[in-house]
Amino acid sequence: MKEIMERLEDEEEMSSNVLAKKRKLEDECSELKKDIDDLEITLAKVEKEKHATENKVRKLEMRSSKLPLGGASRPQKEPQHNLEDFFNHQNFFLPVAHR
Repeated sequence: MKEIMERLEDEEEMSSNVLAKKRKLEDECSELKKDIDDLEITLAKVEKEKHATENKVRKLEMRSSKLPLGGASRPQKEPQHNLEDFFNHQNFFLPVAHR
């Protein structure tokens, strides 16, 4: 009878350990499911941002392809001359250094 009681106590202890491990694994499983949900939400946000960025890039590419080559849509600047050309055009005499 004593053997049976010891065996029963051992079985109850093992059962208690198994239940504790089961609860721990269930908690870990719940945490992992929450992590997966969070990652799926983050992934959806990133994909949405990626598509928005791709659309912006496509629109910019379309706009740039419609611009004429050479920047004709920009106002033309006056040609730049160097200082000597300016003085020659104004009929100024440049002093010549004498040695």
